[in-house]
Amino acid sequence: MTSGILCAIACPMLENELLHSLMSDPEEKTVYVIDNDDAATFRRKADRRGFPYELIPEWKFHSKYQDIDRSKFNVVIHFNPMALHEFPDKLRSQVEEQVEKVQPFCDSVAVYYGMCGSFGWDIQKWAADKGFKPASTMKCPDGKVCDDCVGVAIGGGTNYTRLTKEYTGMLYLIPTVATNWKEFFGGMKMREELENMTPEIKEYFGITDPDSYMKWMFSIAGYQNGLIIDTGLEDDREEFIRECNRICEKMELKPLEIADGWVTLQPADDIYRSAKAALQNRFCWVSVLRSRASRPTRSSQDLSGACLPPS
Repeated sequence: MTSGILCAIACPMLENELLHSLMSDPEEKTVYVIDNDDAATFRRKADRRGFPYELIPEWKFHSKYQDIDRSKFNVVIHFNPMALHEFPDKLRSQVEEQVEKVQPFCDSVAVYYGMCGSFGWDIQKWAADKGFKPASTMKCPDGKVCDDCVGVAIGGGTNYTRLTKEYTGMLYLIPTVATNWKEFFGGMKMREELENMTPEIKEYFGITDPDSYMKWMFSIAGYQNGLIIDTGLEDDREEFIRECNRICEKMELKPLEIADGWVTLQPADDIYRSAKAALQNRFCWVSVLRSRASRPTRSSQDLSGACLPPS
């Protein structure tokens, strides 16, 4: 039996993985979604699939008057703006601040991010060093944190290195990149760079709008192909492929589909399993402590079969 509050702090780029885990878990639970604009696509996908959730204002969740029943299994999801990925230092500090802020109101934290530009960043270790509630993040099979959302799709680490060698000059198109590509590539930083370019430079490179700017940037990066990485988590694959083809046409890239055997759900499955296990271990350990208090004469051998406290 699972009880308590699992708080998921997530990037919209990993909303498919989070929804997949929630829908694949048969245990009864109440899912709360913090009501903000960044949750819009997750809500649309959940509605389309008939997955139930409740909206909750952020102030209410962080209020001492919140009425979530911790004797039951609850998941509270807070999506951050996608544009945070443009500023790795800001992303890191904001997520760390959020993990600290939810400590009084959660029992386990799942951070749906990779390193996202902050090399060596491991929010799970950071939280443990702080003595916070158990935290989980997106990790490769070898236990290292995935680089980013593409790394999550292929299991990161060694596979990412192999990918960049076998598929050079590629724009990687996972489903959430394909459906949010203008926001993903053309965020605040791109708009600032575009505004700072002189009219002469724009004319020389043929830059007239954000699309032509992105096309220019992709050409500088050596992108010649758009690599379609189908995670299998989009409920409308035809729509996903059409969007990939449309992007490739606009950016003058050749669409290619990744070979079989690359895609994995391991990081997505592991983060949810780990975060949920922390709730279960908490419940079990509290039961052990209560048992010890009620029967102080029990020896340590009597407790040898008890579950261990979460690390």
